[in-house]
Amino acid sequence: MTAKTYLAETNAAVQGLFGLLAYYDHLTPRSSLAQFVDERGVVLLNHAQAEAYMRAYADSLALDFSKAMLAGSILQVAHKALEEFSTNSTVPPSAAALGVSATSPHVRFSVGREVHGIPTGLLIYAGRIQYNHYEEGRPKNRIACTVFEALLNHYYSDMTFDMAYQLEWPAPRPVSHYIGRHELKWFSSADYLMDMRAMLALP
Repeated sequence: MTAKTYLAETNAAVQGLFGLLAYYDHLTPRSSLAQFVDERGVVLLNHAQAEAYMRAYADSLALDFSKAMLAGSILQVAHKALEEFSTNSTVPPSAAALGVSATSPHVRFSVGREVHGIPTGLLIYAGRIQYNHYEEGRPKNRIACTVFEALLNHYYSDMTFDMAYQLEWPAPRPVSHYIGRHELKWFSSADYLMDMRAMLALP
C-alpha cells in the first residue's frame, strides 16, 4: 500500500468523522469566558453569570467527550499514515527543542507546518497518545509530555484558554478535539488532507 492509497481508502471514514464533529459542534453551548474579559484581560462576572457559565460548562462535558472521541479517531488515522509512510529523515530545530534526536523514531513525525513552534506531525503524535491514554493525566510518553508542556506554556497568559491543557484538571480527560480544532484548524476532511499530503510529500 502507498500513502496515496491509504489516504484514499480511509477518506470516507475521515469524512464521516468530520461530519459527526460538525454535528456535535452545533449541539455545544456557545458560552465562553471571552465575553466577560475586559481590555486588561480581567474576567468580570457577577454571581448569576458565573453560575450560568459553570452550568453550561458542566452540561457540555459529555459533548466534549464525544468530540474528543471523534477527533481522537481522526488523529489515529493521521498518526498511522505518518508512522507507515513518512519519509522524513531530518530533525528541524523546533523538534529538537522538544527532545527529538536524529536517531529517534519520532523523526518521521517531525514534519509539517509549525503551530506555536511545534511541527504538525508532533501535534498529531502527542494528541493521539493523550487520547488513547488520557486516564494517565500527564502523558508518560516523553515526547507527548514535552509537546503538551509547550502548549501549556503557550497559553499561560491566555485567560480564556490557559487551563485547556491542564490534563489533570478538573479530572483526566481527552483533549484531542482541542488539538484537531484549536491547534491544527482541521474543520473538514479537506483541511486534514491538505496537511497530510504536505507531510507525506504527495501532490
